[in-house]
Amino acid sequence: MLIYTLINILIVVPPLMAIFVFQRTKYCGIYVKQKVLLEKAHIICSFVVLFWVSALRGAFTSDYDAYVKIFYDIKTLSITDILRLNYDYANVEIGFIALNMIVGQFADDSIWIFIVASIIILLPIYRGIIQYSQIMWISLLIFVVLGNYYPSFNIVRQIMAASIMFEGAKHLYQKDVAKYLLYVLLGSSFHITSLVLAAFSFLLIMRPTVRMVLCNMGIGAFIFIYLDFIVSFIDEKFFGGFYTMLGGYMGIGMTETPFINVVVPLTVGLFALCFRNVLDFDLIQHRVWFNGTIFWTIFMILTMKISFMIRIAAFFSPFVFLLVPAIIYRFKDPAIRLLFILMLAILLCAYSYYSYVDSGYDPYYTI
Repeated sequence: MLIYTLINILIVVPPLMAIFVFQRTKYCGIYVKQKVLLEKAHIICSFVVLFWVSALRGAFTSDYDAYVKIFYDIKTLSITDILRLNYDYANVEIGFIALNMIVGQFADDSIWIFIVASIIILLPIYRGIIQYSQIMWISLLIFVVLGNYYPSFNIVRQIMAASIMFEGAKHLYQKDVAKYLLYVLLGSSFHITSLVLAAFSFLLIMRPTVRMVLCNMGIGAFIFIYLDFIVSFIDEKFFGGFYTMLGGYMGIGMTETPFINVVVPLTVGLFALCFRNVLDFDLIQHRVWFNGTIFWTIFMILTMKISFMIRIAAFFSPFVFLLVPAIIYRFKDPAIRLLFILMLAILLCAYSYYSYVDSGYDPYYTI
């Protein structure tokens, strides 16, 4: 747990010191006279640390050894075998197979597939934070604690797809759904669940009126009640009962998440609803971030029925770390902004400790 605590300290302490040490601030963030230098140094340091911790992690998660095996097996295949789908990984998407093949042409050690995967995951996240976040260190902390960073240690393909989808969100901000759908297809080549985002592409850019929010909540409640039936029906029709079998015999994906695990997502959703009026919904970015956060909250709540829903929620989680700082930044009273920043930092660090201590991610060790 030590490494995770040090990551939180790296993200939180320097910006908070900047708030209290420097007097000439524009608002209660890290924007000070030395703003550019401080932010660049902090971003670079955090990227190096997050990349190192991700890329060089050991085999302490359940899927790590499976990815190692895939890498070495794919190295033995020819391009003809790949094109003819002549391999034993029918459940692994072609994009990830191709990535392993390309990396395997230049490297003999499986560590390189995790290095490349970490780059693919982190670069779109950092690009989005740098370009759009109004309090970057808060976005980083939310990404690490509530977002896809630690899950990427295990469900690598899923989180790679989620980062690709997040990169494609820039086209949603321009209402260019067609280009966004190209990213959906690219993401689906790493994890097929990316195709779900095609159905949400228009919903994300809609103006979130009260009627729309209530409608989404109603649909979410309906799905919550009948989720077992819906998933079983889809599984039987399209997957031959594969996931139901996993849930029944191995407890994978189809199990329930305890309520305590959705308290924080529910709190974030309520926070977004309570302070939606400070946002400017004439900006497409604010629409996408708000709607994405609501969808993330709904799917996290649905994990109380079937934990596999967290896979869908992963596609929406990047919008959370852009929305929350956007709301805090728009509070007019600097004291209120500082209060929310401190509360958020403390709560997220505490939640991080609670979530990962003695979990499958603890203790951390390198390869």
